[in-house]
Amino acid sequence: MFQLLKEAWLGSPPIKFESAFGMNESVERLKAATSRWGTGLFSVSKERAVGTVTESRVSLYRVIPMVNNSFKPIFVGRFEHDASGVVLVGRFGMHWSVKIFLAIWMGICAFGTAASLSSSTSTLNGGVLSLSGLGMLAFGIALMWFGAWLSRNDPVWLGDLIGKALGAEKSSVTTTSGQVLAAKASADGASRFIRLATAGLSFTGLLVCASAITGILSYQGGTRGEIITHYTDVRLRFMAGVYGVFLLAMAFGVYRRSLFAWRMGFVVFASAAAFQPFFLLTMGGFGGEWTPVAIMGFFSVVVLFVWGRWWYAQREHFLE
Repeated sequence: MFQLLKEAWLGSPPIKFESAFGMNESVERLKAATSRWGTGLFSVSKERAVGTVTESRVSLYRVIPMVNNSFKPIFVGRFEHDASGVVLVGRFGMHWSVKIFLAIWMGICAFGTAASLSSSTSTLNGGVLSLSGLGMLAFGIALMWFGAWLSRNDPVWLGDLIGKALGAEKSSVTTTSGQVLAAKASADGASRFIRLATAGLSFTGLLVCASAITGILSYQGGTRGEIITHYTDVRLRFMAGVYGVFLLAMAFGVYRRSLFAWRMGFVVFASAAAFQPFFLLTMGGFGGEWTPVAIMGFFSVVVLFVWGRWWYAQREHFLE
């Protein structure tokens, strides 16, 4: 835990990539292997390295579709000449803007805690305020650790990509402290995707099946009581049950990395996009008005396009 926090805040030890090419060719090869566009959420359909590549400055980070992590490590370095030829020297660390945000957050929490302890208010109020400040401080530290933990494989993945682009014989990265980062990011990425997709489909399938079995469409609880909505049309309930079973079968197919399951993924997205307008028309949620339904249908098509584009790029994780 402390090692993750230390490297996230202070950065990793300096890392050196030896290139098998000249300066200009090294820059061009690394630039060709990366992209300048992409913000990390909906801009790409498959994971890739994004950033700036010039001789005097290289700044790269890993982009995973549909995932945005502000605490991800960013490689910052520059190309240099040494006795062995052209090398890329730099280190991994959080973006400077994230560090400033965390510093302000923790500074305010620490100042508030100290002020509450030294204030002239009652002991009870001062204790509550100081505990609140300590809790917010701990939350900030935990948030940084969790973000760093989620992106713990990013340096390996980026190191493998940079090494291959620069013509390294072995896809490994050696730091000045002698640490070696093994290149196993591709397998880790595939297994992580399969696990997450299987878990998501299984959970959704079980939830939909439970809704169809109990007949409960939605549930809202609060201080004013409970609001339970039931299916008004038995056809919708039957369709929900079939859809839930289909999702569970999809989860099993994804777990087995079946190519048929990958193809059926497009059916899942298309049916989910079509179900929302159909549900609104059947339930009469807008009093028979077509305009809101058409707007909902339009946004469903947009969402279908984004998710379908992302799912198409996941073909590499499935077997023939």
